[in-house]
Amino acid sequence: MGIESFSKEVFGNLTGLKVVHLNRNAMQTLDVDLLENLTNLQYLDVRNTPLSCNCPNSELKNWTKNNQRVQVIYLYNHTCPGDKNSSFYNFDTHVCSDFGVYWFASTYVVTLLLTLLPLLYVKLYWKFKYGYYVFRSWFGEQWRRIREKEEKCTYDAFISYNSADEKWVMEELLPNLEGSGFRLCLHHRDFEPGRNIVDNIVSAVYNSRKTVCVVSQNFLHSEWCSLEIQLASYRLFDEMQDVLLLVFLESIHERQLSAYHRMRKVMLKKTYLQWPGLECTDPVKAQGLFWKQLKRALRSSNCRRQDEEQMEENFAEASDRITVMSSGDSNPAATPTPCEDIHGDGRWMSLHNRFVSDSKGKEPDVLFVGDSLVQLMHEFEVWRKLFSPLHSLNFGIGGDATQHVLWRLSNGELDHICPKVVVLWVGTNNHGHTPEQICGGIMAIVNVINKHLPQTHVLVLGVLPRGKSLNPLRKRNARVNTLVQAELESLSYASFLDVDPGFVQSDGSISHQDLYDYLHLTAQAYQKVCQPIYTQIKTLLETHAP
Repeated sequence: MGIESFSKEVFGNLTGLKVVHLNRNAMQTLDVDLLENLTNLQYLDVRNTPLSCNCPNSELKNWTKNNQRVQVIYLYNHTCPGDKNSSFYNFDTHVCSDFGVYWFASTYVVTLLLTLLPLLYVKLYWKFKYGYYVFRSWFGEQWRRIREKEEKCTYDAFISYNSADEKWVMEELLPNLEGSGFRLCLHHRDFEPGRNIVDNIVSAVYNSRKTVCVVSQNFLHSEWCSLEIQLASYRLFDEMQDVLLLVFLESIHERQLSAYHRMRKVMLKKTYLQWPGLECTDPVKAQGLFWKQLKRALRSSNCRRQDEEQMEENFAEASDRITVMSSGDSNPAATPTPCEDIHGDGRWMSLHNRFVSDSKGKEPDVLFVGDSLVQLMHEFEVWRKLFSPLHSLNFGIGGDATQHVLWRLSNGELDHICPKVVVLWVGTNNHGHTPEQICGGIMAIVNVINKHLPQTHVLVLGVLPRGKSLNPLRKRNARVNTLVQAELESLSYASFLDVDPGFVQSDGSISHQDLYDYLHLTAQAYQKVCQPIYTQIKTLLETHAP
């Protein structure tokens, strides 16, 4: 009486038992295997034993119904504890078998997943990662479009390249494209410090009109470069616009290209470019054609133009106001010409109109005018420290050549001011012009300033060397300086100042610590250049003092 367990330790060796009376005990389950081991057992009495009617006894219930050797006394009268209307003999055991199947199936699936997931992770890691990044870029882009009513592009092109190809990008691509007025985004220069690199890449792809992938063997082995081209491909299908350009630095067999590269090579038969290198019969001509094709491809706009109708009206008016030159004058660098609106956003004309508007009511003592070297000066501490106290205005526009500055000054930028000194810094962007033509353009600007402002002194700054190593543009710029200096020597209202502190090192190279892209100045370079400019301006202002 009161036994709670039908245990193997007690009954396991009593194989000779023929009758077992378990009535009036407290056990809730019986071990079927133990009952089977009692080979001589004939009668089993479980009356008044609280055998539970649940899954642990499902095997016992089935055994009592199916065995032919042991008679379970009064089995049909045995009821379930707590429910006198339910019979132990008839309680439902199907749910127990179903639960077992479910448990087995779920355990099997979990085990299989735990086995396969590491293999899938290793095999499909990059695809999972790319899918995640694509989702992030898609979600970010949709959110950006909700916040901004119209699409704006900060850059003309995001340049995707491997760091091993940085020399070609800095020495070949940047001078040719940024020198032509294109705004480029480079990861080492323009990515936001401290920001997640994926967010920087997504921002660069979506804030640029195009993505230019510089494809080489190094590029193909870079995970980040692969992500950049895949995001640009996703943007292509999302916006249905051709936003991706491929530039192959070397010949690469089709088998070596990923699915994305092969897809783009097929789709971009008209716009993918092969860098000719030096193995061509005429590399200079071939490379010239290469840059012409790349610039043409970059000029196609996929960003909305702001105030498009107003811009067209401004340029139509500008065309009517262009000064007509005599038929004998054929120097393009000395022909007043508004800058071509290659981006389709009208920024150049907007800046010109702003300069004209800003000049009204101002009484500057010093006016700086020129290209990006003048424009960017305004962003550095040296401007606030040296030139702002001199009551200076900055009329610099990136990408301007002499003909553009000449047009601006001839069309309103000098009409409302009378500075004592005009600092002119221009000439490095005159692509395709000879030193003599560039000199003629600079002198034409000097003459226009003197015509409008006869009491003003013009300080012409020398054109700086450019490019990491020796190149034809360095020689051209040096020749321009020699010619301009000779022309100005006889003029009382103008002078020349060579502002190169020695950027070219003894080995013929230029450090990126001075010219970060081998064209534009760093903060420390502006410090070197601007000090002598400041000293010369102070001297000229004292000369003009009443």
